[in-house]
Amino acid sequence: MAQSTWMTCAPRSLSIVKLCDMVHKAGGQVYVDGANLNALLGLARPGSFGADVSHLNLHKTFCIPHGGGGPGVGPVGVAAHLAPFLPNHPLLDVAGPATGIGPISAAPYGSAGILPISYAYIAMMGADGLTSATKHALLAANYVAKQLGDHYPVLYAGRGGWVAHECILDLRPLTKASGVTVEDVAKRLIDYDFHAPTMSFPVAGTLMVEPTESEPLEEIDRFCQAMISIRDEIAKIETGEWSREDNPLVNAPHTQISVTADSWDHSYSRRIAAFPGGFHTGPLYARGFDKYWPPVGRIDGGYGDRNLVCICPPPEAFG
Repeated sequence: MAQSTWMTCAPRSLSIVKLCDMVHKAGGQVYVDGANLNALLGLARPGSFGADVSHLNLHKTFCIPHGGGGPGVGPVGVAAHLAPFLPNHPLLDVAGPATGIGPISAAPYGSAGILPISYAYIAMMGADGLTSATKHALLAANYVAKQLGDHYPVLYAGRGGWVAHECILDLRPLTKASGVTVEDVAKRLIDYDFHAPTMSFPVAGTLMVEPTESEPLEEIDRFCQAMISIRDEIAKIETGEWSREDNPLVNAPHTQISVTADSWDHSYSRRIAAFPGGFHTGPLYARGFDKYWPPVGRIDGGYGDRNLVCICPPPEAFG
């Protein structure tokens, strides 16, 4: 998990420096996974934590895209005793120690072609701008935590009840009470015109919300209101007003075809299905009327993970 999450998980009386020292005294090594520096940049120094390895991704914090699993890029710093084991490259002697383990990428320094994006971002933001982005990311996440804390349990709050750059909403108690799963909530958010936050990571049955420094307050408020509205919908299932088998959450998302079909055999209305936030005029970013319609409804997402589905032409087609 990201080092900022790790720190908030630790006992409140221990700092990351003390934790690293304890691991070292027990004969262990410490790896800092810098998957996201939004809570640290300009405010903390990962090199002073005392870790043996610091992996500092450039995605998210430094504008490198991270869709579809890559391209992941960023420096991996190690303590002196691990330097002999770093990778090297046969095409460039200075790209690693002679005692290295060999290449881990085709190019000596990885996906160098995308590094100008981070370079340009850092150059334009400057030290003050980067620190300001960190503060805004922290502010946005804590705003979400405070807005939704009365409706959903918030995990891993640190000193004073504050979170880092992410707000983890725990839906497990609601699942036990209503049968509504984190996947149901994620699909229902589509009806509210939102792509769901990270689901079931780093904790199964939760939503990890990372508004970052760039999300405007109006959009954050719109998301919070959607989550509060979804909580009200779950309450209707808990009280029996809607059954566990037929309600807007387990049937979400609702496509345009489904809500305009001649027949409608659900216990809730078409308007609640498709426009749970109500009707509005103006563009979507201003709580508008131009709704996003999902192209498909609920699918069995796990089936494709467990079964090989080949859509390639048969070998004969290539003859």
